[in-house]
Amino acid sequence: MRVTAAYSGDGEPLDWAIASGQFGSVQMSLNLVDQSAVDALGRAQQRGLGVIAKRALANAVWRGPGGPDEDPAVSEYRKRWNALAYDLGRLAAEEVALRFAAHL
Repeated sequence: MRVTAAYSGDGEPLDWAIASGQFGSVQMSLNLVDQSAVDALGRAQQRGLGVIAKRALANAVWRGPGGPDEDPAVSEYRKRWNALAYDLGRLAAEEVALRFAAHL
């Protein structure tokens, strides 16, 4: 029996959810600075599952420096964003991030 509910997660639990056949869709972290789920995305698409890109805006880390109380996951995204140093041309970072997620 296939449950129509979605699964949300990453890593090994996401891999299990895709392989299980129990879900109609999956939600995974996937954005400009976190592309670790690209392989899982392909597997989900091959199985005909709906896919929702979680954190498509990567916590909008381009909007300014973080503070001392910033969530560690957001700090990691910020480090990655700064290291990637994307040349966005005249496009806003939000637009590029959403185009990336929509293209997947």
